[in-house]
Amino acid sequence: LLERGETVTLSIVIQVLRVLDLLYIMDAFKVEKQISPIELVKLENKKRKRAGNKKKSDKPKTDW
Repeated sequence: LLERGETVTLSIVIQVLRVLDLLYIMDAFKVEKQISPIELVKLENKKRKRAGNKKKSDKPKTDW
């Protein structure tokens, strides 16, 4: 069917690639899970944040 250019199923294509030892070609179609920018911001907001130190003023205190 492949040689004649007819329609074949994906399983047949995989079988042919396996026989020809070219199955690594299918790695190009691998879908990796990616996190969306919105989800990334939500995760960043959930992280604990360090408390900042209050700056001490260098001005001398007066009795006023």
